Amino acid sequence: MKRELLKLIQEAHRLDRDGQWEAAAKAYTVFLKQQPKNAAAWGDYGGLLMLSGQLEKAEAACRRALSIDPACPGARINLGCTFLKQGAYEEAERHFRRVLVKDPRRNDARLALAEGLMKRGDLASAREELERTLTLAPDHLDAHKLLCRILVLKEDLPSTRREVLRRFTALGAVSSAEARLEVSNLSLLFGDMPQGWEQYESRLGLPVARPPQGRPDPSLWKGQPFPGKTLLVEWEEDPADFQMYLRYAPLLKALGGKVVWQVDQASETSATQCRHIDQVCRVGEATPSFDFRVPMVGLPWLFKAGIAVVPPESPYHLHPLPAGMLAPPEAHPDHPRWRGEPFEGKTLLVDWEQGLGDTLMFVRYAPRVKALGGRVIWSVQRPVAEVVATCQGVDEVIPSGDPLPAFDLHVPLMSLPWIFRTDLTTIPAEVPYLHVPRRVPNLAQLREVLDRSSGKLRIGLAWSGNPAHKRNSDRSMPRELLAPLAALPDVAWYGFHFGPVEEVPFPGVTALAPILSSFADSAYAVSAMDLVITVDTALAHLAGAMGIPTLLLVHAFPDWRWLLGREDSPWYPTLRIYRQPTAGDWASVVQRMLLDLTSQDAFT
Repeated sequence: MKRELLKLIQEAHRLDRDGQWEAAAKAYTVFLKQQPKNAAAWGDYGGLLMLSGQLEKAEAACRRALSIDPACPGARINLGCTFLKQGAYEEAERHFRRVLVKDPRRNDARLALAEGLMKRGDLASAREELERTLTLAPDHLDAHKLLCRILVLKEDLPSTRREVLRRFTALGAVSSAEARLEVSNLSLLFGDMPQGWEQYESRLGLPVARPPQGRPDPSLWKGQPFPGKTLLVEWEEDPADFQMYLRYAPLLKALGGKVVWQVDQASETSATQCRHIDQVCRVGEATPSFDFRVPMVGLPWLFKAGIAVVPPESPYHLHPLPAGMLAPPEAHPDHPRWRGEPFEGKTLLVDWEQGLGDTLMFVRYAPRVKALGGRVIWSVQRPVAEVVATCQGVDEVIPSGDPLPAFDLHVPLMSLPWIFRTDLTTIPAEVPYLHVPRRVPNLAQLREVLDRSSGKLRIGLAWSGNPAHKRNSDRSMPRELLAPLAALPDVAWYGFHFGPVEEVPFPGVTALAPILSSFADSAYAVSAMDLVITVDTALAHLAGAMGIPTLLLVHAFPDWRWLLGREDSPWYPTLRIYRQPTAGDWASVVQRMLLDLTSQDAFT
């Protein structure tokens, strides 16, 4: 191959790795015009098109590659994944199996095959494939997680529970903090709360998301883009889980130029294989020149606190952030952690962690915390600060990123259920515990829109969650499946979906997103609803916390907080759960819900 062409395909690969998909597509196109029989390039181009959602073009590119070289594994896997995204599971399976016949050790193909088998309902075959993966790689966490979902989807829950917990307990004893946390999630999913909350404290072993420590230094990276410059990620001894820190590499790369990562000997291979790292250097050896530096353990803080923000034009803009704690005990090394003892005359800081829904869900403990002591300050995500301030027992709310006032003790938000030894019978479930804030930015507009439905039942709808959530594809449903709800008479429908206004399930749904500029606006709109129908999003927590009748539509393998095998929620007494009978079967969920809505009074 001529040097110019070699440089061109290398540039296409670099742009592809960096997430510059539009530029990469152009480079691939130019290369393929001159090298139309290069199967690997057609396969890589197909993968890029598949990831960017251009499925028809992706299929055509992969088929072109395979017409040139039927044995090209990358093209065949990308073609299979394209069919998987289209729901053509049998066709996807055929391509994955062809790859595995040639190379049985291709775990990427086998995991994709298992996922497809699971989605088409063949749980036994999916389990067989995952067992093969685990024979080759016993500590393969993603394989264990997928196997866990398959086991839980079976109906024999007692035996399934024993098997799932046995697997993850054994894995967690020798593997990552992420695996140990999975054990706690499973305990909570099965309703074993006392043990589950204690196990949930294992999340404190996840990578720490805390501000970089030490004296100010002009070379310290503060989260800003760094195009044309070099960032050095500095090693810190004994990280909780290097693989989790490594997951920030694509986000770093999306923000700038060259990324150099400092590692110890044991981590060198993993870092070298990461396509988003430009250079790897060992601890103790000469450090390459750099413009900015950042401690490895500071990465979760910078991204989770919204200080480092991936540009919207990057495909990683909505990339799910890796697991990590925003406020573990180490976040405030000069302050003791509160463990439930009385604290009269002192000030306690409750630190937020995880998602907006988690904050809305667990602020319910505020009255119990307040009853044990003096002043209680809540540090929460800025979008929900005004709503959290309406909860009894909250003395002061500090939005994330604002300076903290003086305090004596601190506690992570998600440790409160453990501190209060919560079980299924002692959950603080008095509602409403959240209310409409005094200041509603778009109050006049909301009143005008809502007044048009005077005399009708108002029902709010949400069919899709945060695209950045790692399980959003499971939690969200195709909006067109809600179309049968249009048959309900005398209903005013309101969409709480934050997408394009024209994307509504059926004509007549009023999209509220354009005038919901804050959670205060959302709280006011929710307070005006007679019923809320939603998938697993923050809206479910807001409506439940405000005591609004809510129908929650969940996946067959739900988040741990919705438990298994019950239609009610011990967290929210006004919420009713509709569960998929089998994974992916949203149509049955809607059919059953519609039957209930037409056969009984669902609004009392």
